[in-house]
Amino acid sequence: MSKELTASQQKMLEDTLFSFDETTYAVVDSALSNEIHIMIQTDALDYRCLYEGTEADLLEEAAPYLVQIAQDDDLTNWLFKNVYRKNAISFIKTETDTEQLAYHLRQYAKIQSVVQGDDGKLTKQWVFFAFYDPRVFPRFIKGNTPEQSAEFFQGINQFICENAEDKNQLENYQWVEKDQKVTRKAINLDEQKNKQEDKNNG
Repeated sequence: MSKELTASQQKMLEDTLFSFDETTYAVVDSALSNEIHIMIQTDALDYRCLYEGTEADLLEEAAPYLVQIAQDDDLTNWLFKNVYRKNAISFIKTETDTEQLAYHLRQYAKIQSVVQGDDGKLTKQWVFFAFYDPRVFPRFIKGNTPEQSAEFFQGINQFICENAEDKNQLENYQWVEKDQKVTRKAINLDEQKNKQEDKNNG
């Protein structure tokens, strides 16, 4: 299967991602290619690194970035062509501004993990966590409690990523307050009329 989107697939993707009343962001893993960091710095409407301090400086060219995107924008089209379908990008629809959203997502870009040392002792260490990777996000959100999911989706209306198994499918995750659960809507980029199904992710 070609990794590049066809014109009709890109149109379906754009129809899913862009609306008049929400801002759309991409969460992009620049470790995929050094071109990504260059393009973001050159053409991004607005962006923030999801690492902070020394780590942001040292890993500047390989860090995850929150990047505002717009329909028919040069950077958006470049990301669709060069990054999409390579497990290095996800999308967020929100009414939250860039700074607030970046602050929120940084809480998930680095987490504490229990590691067993050579002496057999268990210690806690901070590790980078690629929650935005389409191969990781479904497992991450499924493993959350309702409280944890509600916290993650604060300020996030929709979290959208490619299906890790079928690159012609999108997965649209939303927190439904009244049901206290995350729903997943499958969107087929090859269909003129989307077949949508809501599935309880818990």
